[in-house]
Amino acid sequence: MKVFEAKAIHRGIAVMEPKPAPEPRGLVNQLIEIMTRHTPDVLRMSIDEASMNLAGTPNLKKLGPEGVAKSDQSVAAQGGGECITSSIGISTSIWMAKQASNLNKRDGLERIDHTNLVRGLWSPPG
Repeated sequence: MKVFEAKAIHRGIAVMEPKPAPEPRGLVNQLIEIMTRHTPDVLRMSIDEASMNLAGTPNLKKLGPEGVAKSDQSVAAQGGGECITSSIGISTSIWMAKQASNLNKRDGLERIDHTNLVRGLWSPPG
């Protein structure tokens, strides 16, 4: 109901300003900063989605793609608490990585590559 409608029904109604919700962009900015620790090639896709290219970075050889992802998930969880989850997909393209992230939502980590391409794309999410 709009405020003017409520006041028409009950003249003595008290209208209070809402408390702003936590700024989701601030949380995502923190996650982007975590990602740039591994590579400067980070692409923000939307308010809650980003992509990073690890090709040629030292951490790719040192940790592997799953190690980088787990490191980012760990730092994000420590900084954001239990309410921050991240579904991470690893693949050779942004589109394929997005499909991989959809396979295991709510803090999952999935990889689609040449060894599991068919299973990864044609299995129902679950």
